[in-house]
Order: sequence, then C-alpha cells, then structure tokens
Amino acid sequence: MRYLIATGFMGKLEPELGVNTVEAYTARNEAILRGEVKGFRLFTPILEQPIPAEPEELWVANYQTLTSKVSEKYRQMCDDGSFVPGMFGDFIQVYQIGFNNFAMQVSRKAFHKPALAADLAVVIRGENGEGHTKYILVTGTRKADPGKGKPAWLGGFTNISTAEDGTEVLDSFAYTLLHEGVEEAGLRIEHSTPEALQRDYNADNVDVTAHLGDEQYAGVMMNLGMIQTSDLPFAEGGERYPDGSKRVHITNGYACMINTGSRQVAEDNLEELLKAGDDIGILQFHDITHAVKSGDPQGLHEILQFGIEHHNHFISPVVKTSHEYFECEE
Repeated sequence: MRYLIATGFMGKLEPELGVNTVEAYTARNEAILRGEVKGFRLFTPILEQPIPAEPEELWVANYQTLTSKVSEKYRQMCDDGSFVPGMFGDFIQVYQIGFNNFAMQVSRKAFHKPALAADLAVVIRGENGEGHTKYILVTGTRKADPGKGKPAWLGGFTNISTAEDGTEVLDSFAYTLLHEGVEEAGLRIEHSTPEALQRDYNADNVDVTAHLGDEQYAGVMMNLGMIQTSDLPFAEGGERYPDGSKRVHITNGYACMINTGSRQVAEDNLEELLKAGDDIGILQFHDITHAVKSGDPQGLHEILQFGIEHHNHFISPVVKTSHEYFECEE
C-alpha cells in the first residue's frame, strides 16, 4: 500500500506532500535527522478521529490532482472550524481504499519531540613498544552535515524501543552508546545487564567489556555530563536547521576507558581492529598521552577542531576524566 504523506507544515500553510511507501518515508525522515537531507522533522503526533472524505472528491488519475484536492480539503476544514490546526503542525495521511477511492486522516502534532543524543569518546591505554604507557583517543570524521568531513565523537540519537515485556522504553544515553560503538567504529561494547542499563538514565561509571579484534578487555564508560547543544546554524557548527528548529537539543557525553595492559597500541594496528560505519566516514586515532598524563588538554582543541560546535565542550572533560581514571589510580 502507498500513502500520501505531508512531510510537515504549520497551520494553514500549503502542505508539502509526497506519495511514497511508509518504508521510504521512514528512511527519508531518518536521513533528515542525520542532516543528510534538508526538510521538516516529525513531531510526536496525537491522532484525531479520521476525517471522512467523499470518494469522488478524492478520486484521482495522478499525483498532482490528489495533492490539489487534499490541500483544498485541509484548508476548507481549517476555515470552517471542523479541524483545528496543531500549534506544532499537522500530519496528513491518505489511505487507498479499494482501487480508486481514498480516505483522509489528519493528525495534530500537539507536542514537540526534543531530540536527545549521546556522544562517546574512546580512550585506549596500552604501551608504545618500549614499555612506556600510551593513550590513544578514537574519533571519526562525519559523512554528512552538520560537521561534514570534520572530526566528531562517536554517537547518535536515543531511540524508543520495545522492551522484553512489550512496553515502550526510552533508551538511556549509556545504552544507546553500546549500539553506536559497533555501528560507527566496529567496537563491540558489552554490558552484563543491558536491559537494566536501558532504563538507567543516571548511569555513571558503567562497567563494560570492550572487544578489540579477537581480544576483550575490561573497561568502563564514565559519564561526562549533559549539555545543551549549540544554537548556531549548521554551517557554523551548530544544531539549527534553516527553519530555526534544532536537530539535537540535549546530549550526554561518555568516555569509554579501555585498558589493554601491556599490549602495544598504535594508530596503524588500531586501523586494522576498528572499522568506520554509519555516520562516520573515517576513524581517527590521536596520541593524547601527554595530555592524559598531565590532565591538561593543551593543544587538543586546535588539533581536533570538531565540526559540531558542542563536541568541543567534551574535550577537556575527556582528558580530565582519563587522567583521574588511569593516572591517579596508578
């Protein structure tokens, strides 16, 4: 079945419509959320009673005619008071009934859905081949705007998942990063009770097992804190779309500390163990040994130059947390 879907509009403005499958629409919306396609984001809809439309009124021979009829019907309902536009816009679906007949349904988007994200810094401790401690920071370069082609932390949006008991659950920030590590860097991070972590919205020091190739190491994901994202537009490294709305509202940062003991770690051997994927085009490996030992980020802000402005705010916490975890305990 195919649906005609309004990708977003406000009140009585002309709807932006497109005919496609639900799968194609979902894929497009996900691309918008990733910043790969410009367009309106979905808000959480509150479905109203389906509004009936006369079959002959919506009977069409082509897409242009249907678009015109739906727009006309929508404006008419708004004008005569039979439908009150949602303050955050409306969502239109046109269902095909039989071969030629259609029924129209309008959903009010009464609540804005804030976009929540989680960012992950990976710090790997090992040796440099001469028996001295070495620390490597793993980041990536983004494949799409915002920050296309520039350094970025691993991470992504939190999702609403279906738990084992069938209830809907907002994934915690820490739980989200278990998946993002695999998807964006090929880094498998495991937790002993992921179901509990999924609902732990205040998770702090999370014990995990990190897999590097065939080897696995004890690690910990340490909470760096939650920050409000930048209000700058995309081109300036922010999170604002051209229409003024935000791509990400709040993000929570974590640093995953992986101690490989006496294993030699170097940029070239990590390139063989970790592989970029999803939103990350290329993985980057930075020797931050001096910064971690001193607890001072020093010139890292100039070296990293993250393309998303708020990512830069996690540089100092990553270095400070790494210093306290590794150096102060040794």
